[in-house]
Order: sequence, then structure tokens, then C-alpha cells
Amino acid sequence: SWFLLLLENDYSFGQLTHKVRRAKDALILSKGFNLEAINAFEVNYFSKDLNPRTLQTKASLLLQFIDFCQEIVVPDEYLELILRYYEIHASPAIRKLPSSHDVLKFSLIVEVYFSNGHIDKDYWDYYPIHLWWNLTNIIPMRINEFCNLQFDCLTLGKEGYFLTLPRSKNQRDRKRKYDRILISDKIANSIKLYQGKIAKPSKTLLQTSSTAQNKRPEVFNYVNFRNLLNKFYKEIVCDTYGFELLESVLEPHKQSRYTIYRKIRPNDTRHFAFLNLMLQGYHPSEIARLGGHNSIYSQMSY
Repeated sequence: SWFLLLLENDYSFGQLTHKVRRAKDALILSKGFNLEAINAFEVNYFSKDLNPRTLQTKASLLLQFIDFCQEIVVPDEYLELILRYYEIHASPAIRKLPSSHDVLKFSLIVEVYFSNGHIDKDYWDYYPIHLWWNLTNIIPMRINEFCNLQFDCLTLGKEGYFLTLPRSKNQRDRKRKYDRILISDKIANSIKLYQGKIAKPSKTLLQTSSTAQNKRPEVFNYVNFRNLLNKFYKEIVCDTYGFELLESVLEPHKQSRYTIYRKIRPNDTRHFAFLNLMLQGYHPSEIARLGGHNSIYSQMSY
């Protein structure tokens, strides 16, 4: 099964056999992750003759295999050993996320503002914020994928509403691919409500704020969304609800009711969604599919 998963990701046959042989070697050397064989396993699998990058590659491959084969019981001692070699080589920078305090405050503001019976003149201009917060915290889509949702992205099937999602990152195939994902009726109804309020349907579902300039008004992009989110923080979070934004403050953070130390970035919700799926116990293969990853290895940085 693992071999077939790798096969679907367009690896060459040579790469496939190399990966599978290494996983097989690990199983044999550890005698099925038997604690009595852990010392011999380390000496033979993580040979001291190998350079740090090779050691990390062998460790990461083994972690992928263990993630996929969740039925295999791996003692903590083995996991700690493998992780030690995985961290032996510098890993890519990890995104620093805002504190839970800042996230919760923003979440409550979004909930209150968009459930308010009084609709101000900017309500529908800001509605993409509502869709982004409720959709990308559940499905780990990239912000470019969210911005590129087509106007007719919803379809109704036997199981419910499906969202057609453009996948923006595929290193092996430059042609854009689309994925259909089942979504809740609540989110689908929010999208339908927004579609009904758009005066003139454009190529993308989302539209530029009426107060913003856009060289291509028929297309909504990352810059449009970033500017809209910054405007929402300034005019709604700070001006309307009285919060103080202290991102530039260098002093230690002292939490208080009306302070926010870190704005949420457009791609932060993708990370929130990945973490939520992991905590709920989703299989790594399913998380990779929802996140548009070519390999379960890509989840390691999250």
C-alpha cells in the first residue's frame, strides 16, 4: 500500500525501490521494532560513516513509513531515536503562529461582526474574511487557492455540497489541477449567500472591496485579500471594537482584554487546519489529500 502511494506521486521506479528497500532494512534490523535490537539497529541503519543529510533523509523516510503504517506498534525509544537523527540536519524554518489569545479574540470578532443584524455599508466588502475564516480553518487550502475559487465553485451531489478547489502548487505538473471536497451545508449556504449579493459575477468567487483599486477587477488575488484583512483589522478590530494592535512592541507580552500582539496572516489558517486534522486523528494520507500535498512527508514541518 505504501509502495502504491509513492507510485501515485510520480516517483521513478529506482526511487521507489530505494525507499522501500530502506524501510524493509529498518524492519529487519530492528526485528519489527523490538527493544532488544535497538542498539544494533542504530549502529547498522544510522551508520556513523554517513553524512548528516543522509542520516536525516533515512530518518525522515522511516517517519513517513511509520506515519503511514499506523497499525505497527513502535516503542517511544525508537521514535525518540529516529527523531534525534531527523533533527541532526537543519530543518526548514517553522512558521511562528500568533498566540491562542490573539486567535480567539479575532475569532470572536469575526463571529460577532458577521452575525450582527445591522449590516453596514462595508459588510459585503468584508464578507471574504468570513468565508476565509470559516473555510480555511477546516480545509487546509493555500491562500492563493482560496482567492482563485471560481464563481461556480459549488456543486450539489447526493452526499451534499462539493467545493471545487484549484490546487496551486504541483511541482511535477504545471497544469492547474482541481479537487472536489465535500463541505458542510453551513459553509455552502454562506457561499451561496455571498453569490447572491454580488452585483456583477466575476471570474473568481471573491470580489475586490468597492473602496480598493484593482487593475484586474474580474480577478481576486492574494494582494487584494491581504489588503482587505489589514483594513478589517484597522477599521473593525481596532476602530469598531476598540482593540489595540501592538505588533511592533518589543517588550514582553502582557495579556489584557483589549490588546492584540500579532495579526493573523492569510496562510496561518492553513496551519491551524493541519493541526486540527492531526489532533482529530485523521490519517496522514487523508490530510495530504485535503492539503494538496504530493507526499505525507510535507506534513512534517507542521
